[in-house]
Amino acid sequence: MECADPTPLRLPASLAAFPSPTFSATLLQELATLPATALPLQQGLTRGGVVDDTHLTFSLLHLEATAEEISVRVGALFTEIVINCGCGDEPHPLPAWCELEIRIHRQSAATRITLIDPAPWM
Repeated sequence: MECADPTPLRLPASLAAFPSPTFSATLLQELATLPATALPLQQGLTRGGVVDDTHLTFSLLHLEATAEEISVRVGALFTEIVINCGCGDEPHPLPAWCELEIRIHRQSAATRITLIDPAPWM
C-alpha cells in the first residue's frame, strides 16, 4: 500500500548522503521530518485505532542500490491510539510497528514509500 498523499515526495538529503557512512543517519533524520500523511502508517495498524506520530522512530533494516534507485527497508515504531477498547472511556495507547519500503530515484530524489508488513503480532 502506498500513501495517499498527492504531493510528490523527495528525499534529497538522503540521496546526497548516499553511499557515505552518514546515509543511514541522514535518511532516518529526513524521514522524521516528514508529515505523517507522507507515510502509510495508518494502513499498517492492526487494531482499528489511529496513528499517534508524536514519538515516531525509524530503524534501517535493509539497503540495496541499483544504478536507478536506492531501495531501503525501514521499520517504524509508533503509538496506535485505540478508542473504546473496553478498557473504560479513555483512549488506550498501544505500541505499533510496521515495515516500509522506500525507493529513492538516484537522479531526481523522487521517493515512493510502500507498506510492507503491518506486523500483526503487535
